[in-house]
Order: sequence, then structure tokens, then C-alpha cells
Amino acid sequence: MKRTISLLVVLIMATGLVFSGCSKKDDTKKEVDNSSVNQENGDSKESDTVEEGKDKWFHKYEPAITLTGHRNKKNDKDYGQYEKWAEEQLGIKYERKWLVPDVETDNQKLNLAIVSNDIPDIISVEAGDVCSNLIDSGMILPLNDLIEEYASPLTKYMIEQFQDQLDGNFFSMFSKDGKYYAFPEADDLFAANWKNMWLRKDVLDELGKDIPTTLAEFEDILAAYKAKHSDGLPYVYNIQPIMEAHGAYPDKWVKDENGELVFGSVQPKVKEGLQTLRDWYEKGYIDKEFFVKDDTKNMESFVAGKGMAIYGNWWYVFWPFPDLMTNAPDSYMVPVPPLKGPDGKASVMHDIDNGYFNYGRAISANCEHPEALIYMLNEHLDSQYRDNKELRDLMKNEYGYEFKYPYEEAKDPINPDADPEDQIWEYSVEGPDVFFNTYPGNPVHTFYGFKYNHYPMELFDKYLRMADAYKNDTLDQLDMDAYRDYMDNFRQYPTMMDTHVANLDLYQQVLEQDIIELNEFQSAPTKTMVDKNTYLEKLQSETFTKIIIGEKPISAFDEFIDEWYKAGGEQITKEVNEWYKNK
Repeated sequence: MKRTISLLVVLIMATGLVFSGCSKKDDTKKEVDNSSVNQENGDSKESDTVEEGKDKWFHKYEPAITLTGHRNKKNDKDYGQYEKWAEEQLGIKYERKWLVPDVETDNQKLNLAIVSNDIPDIISVEAGDVCSNLIDSGMILPLNDLIEEYASPLTKYMIEQFQDQLDGNFFSMFSKDGKYYAFPEADDLFAANWKNMWLRKDVLDELGKDIPTTLAEFEDILAAYKAKHSDGLPYVYNIQPIMEAHGAYPDKWVKDENGELVFGSVQPKVKEGLQTLRDWYEKGYIDKEFFVKDDTKNMESFVAGKGMAIYGNWWYVFWPFPDLMTNAPDSYMVPVPPLKGPDGKASVMHDIDNGYFNYGRAISANCEHPEALIYMLNEHLDSQYRDNKELRDLMKNEYGYEFKYPYEEAKDPINPDADPEDQIWEYSVEGPDVFFNTYPGNPVHTFYGFKYNHYPMELFDKYLRMADAYKNDTLDQLDMDAYRDYMDNFRQYPTMMDTHVANLDLYQQVLEQDIIELNEFQSAPTKTMVDKNTYLEKLQSETFTKIIIGEKPISAFDEFIDEWYKAGGEQITKEVNEWYKNK
């Protein structure tokens, strides 16, 4: 099976400054070249190599320092263990500036702290209006110089991997004028980007239909299913694959024939997509109440075994497909290639602004020890990958980097039946396995085993190894992590691994085709976006929904375009193109 992770660079369009590749220092040592960062900050100093001693990258504060942060009680239960370790091993006391009952209150407290210019040292921030205001007001620090001076070669290598695979866009949602203002949540790119249409193969066989390749063939299948199963739901509503088949990209910025950036939601082909969805709604192919239901509610009929097609993430093999297989034991899901539209073309939109890279950890401009965040990141990554012999050898042989934490194979906790926050691992040197989780709605995982986050294609590579082992009947030769994943997730249902392998194959095929479209605007919101987007997004949502359900004529789309431009869209388009020309 071909493993071409370099093709991931086509997923996201380049924007802003990137870390360059590695440059030779001598025959055995390399240094991560951050000269582009230095030049952006008016500093031509080259990064120090590990020859100065690995202690440069790991630091214990004596006397101890204090960093303030913010948490909510829902996610606070397992944090004490980490705080104790950080104070004892790093000399860093972590104090909550506030502790609130839930995420919503946490966000309210942060907004109040911004108004009073009294934010915590380390804050969790979402890409968008709040982050833009923090940047413009000078309340959070750019990270470029801190990364250059304090990040270990391993940390710089990991940053470089994400920058390379995202074509320079890893920090883009938190960037302005080439400066990076927050560490994004780092997720595997396969996990972050890949969605596709899924169909029940058992129902296709029942209907005597093949896996569709065109929008017309797909519609024919929906019609056949509805005719035979009048109480079933042919298609769990999702606008994206239908729009992509029409060559339309709502909410994304794309190039027009003149090379200018235009907003996808106001382009003519969106009207064609809306007409298709309007027709399907009228024929009963879409739930009549889709617009008042959340995702879980929308897929209830499908999970109950009364559905045909659903669009969603690669991880649908873990949920909801097992629930479907429980309710409909003969069900068998297959992935569907991107559908060709009326013009005979297929397309897929990839965008880093997808929820996976939208949250980051930022540092207050008033923080007395901002470098402490980088030291902690060095520590976490070194501990996290202590079991990765291939990475350890690479870092030693090509970067001269010696891990602080000794090599040890990953282990199971000695008390696996305990609650996660109470589980214990026996390693010769205790350490964290994760950096601060950057999403305030999730718990901070403080387990002392491995692993949590992956580097860019680690998860995909693991699944490729698993797929090869499954095809060759050599599952017993998988490493512990992959074998445990297989045993935990794929043994119960006979067709589940077949579905997963087919989806991996499809993902690679799509990467090798010239059908991927890119959201060309990758940056913090412009000034007018901050002021006007709330209204414009509401206008779009209401107009599109009312067109689809028949409350407004299709001509309402033209009225929407006029209103969008008048209500701020024209100025936003100017600002986006100004950014594009100067990026």
C-alpha cells in the first residue's frame, strides 16, 4: 500500500511564514533552521544546537514560579496529579485564576478578564473574534522568538512536521503579520480532514444498485430506497457533498477566474446545489425536520437501521456504525468516492478551519515567565515519545538530540480497572505524556502512560499498518498500540475492518487525484468579519434553510447575495484580498 504523506501538502493553501527544512551543520549533526522566524522578528541569530547540553531545553525553576490559568469544574477532577508533578519536577506552580462550573461560564469569565485587562498567564482561546481582539490589543504575546530561543530540537521538529504537512498553515488561525499568537491543537491530519459519503452496501445489494460515482446515480439510489422503504430516511442531511458535486463551496474563500478571492457562499453554483437539496426535501429524501435537530437526532433513523446514506468523518467506523450494526446485524457500510456533478467533475474541499485546529494556548503579555510554556512543551513531548525508537534514533542521528526520558516500551496501567485519573503506570522516570490540552471543553489528560496527540500522519500510518496486517493475516505481528486498537475496536463486527480498510484506500486515492479544493483564506478574522460575521452567518443560514424547505423561492438566493454584500460582505472581500496580496 502506497504511503505518500508528502501529498498532504495539497490539503491546505500556504499562508504566512513557515519554518523551513533542516540544514546540514556537519556530517552527523543537524539543526532545525528557524532563520525565517528570526528574519520576521529582525533577528538573524541561528538556533543553538543540542551540543550545548540537553539541560538547555529542560529547566527547573528555583525558587518555584507561579503560572495562572483557568479551568472549569467539569474538567478539573484529574488535574491535581499533574500540578503536583509540575511543581516538584519543574518548579512551576499552576494556579487557577478562576474555577467555574462549565465551559460557557469559563468563556464568560475570560471575556470579562479581557475587558479588565486581567487575563491569566496561560489562556485557552478559540480562533476567531476573541483571538483577533487579543492580538490587536497587544494582550497576548507572539510566540516566534520564544520558540526560536527555548524550544528543543524535538519540539521544533514536531512544529516543522505540522507546518510541512499543512503547507505552512499550522499557526494560520492564530497568526497576524507573520507572527504566531497561540499553539494550535495538534491533531493527525487524517483525523482532522477526511470526511466522505457512506452507504449501506447490504441495502445497495437489495436494490440491485452499484456504488454511485455521480450525483445522478446517487439520486437514483435515494429514489429506489424511498420507493421500497417508505418509512425510511434515504439521506441524513448534510450540505457539503452535494455542494461539492456542483463545484460550490459555501463558507470558504476560493479563487475566481481573475485570481481574486471570492466568498463561496455567494457564488452562482451554490444556487444549483440549493435547488438539488430543495428537490430532495420535497421528495422526502431528507428528514422534514433536519433544521431543528442536532447531528445525533438527525442520524437516529439511520442508526436504528432505517436509513441509506450518511456523510461524515472517517471515525464513523467507531461511532455510529457499531450502533447501527447492533440494530441491523446484516448492515455493511462502504465509503463512496466524491460524486461527480452535472459537469462530470468531482471535488473535495479541505480546510484547516474545521474545528480540529481552531483552539490554541496563548500567553498573556503580562506573564513574567512566558518561556515556561515552551519548557513544559519540551518536557511533554520528550516524555510522550520515549517509546518511539524510530523517532529517538532520527533525533539522535540527524539532530544530535538526546532524549531526557529513557527508552521504555509502552505499558498498560498496573490498575487498569481503576478510573482513568487514578490509573498508575510503572516507569523508571515519571513524566507527563501530553502538553496542556488546548481545548477548554476537554479534560486535561494527566496520565503517565503514552500516548495522546499524534504527529501529523502517525494515526494514518498506524491504520495503514493495521490494514496491511489485516489483509495479510499477520495481526499478531502488530505493535502493542495497533494490536490493542484492533482488538478493542474491530473484533466485534465482521465487516467493520473491511469498511475501515476501504476508507483508507479511498483516502489515498483522493490525495493522488487533482480534485482537492482549498480554502484560500487561512488567517485570523479581518476587522469587518469581527463586526459583521454574526449577522451574515445568520442571514445565510436562514436563507439557505428556507429555500431548501420551500418557504422561500430559489430566487431568494439572488436577494441573499445582494444583502450579503451590502451588509459587510463587500468590505470583507476587500480585506481578504488585501490580506491575500500581502501574505
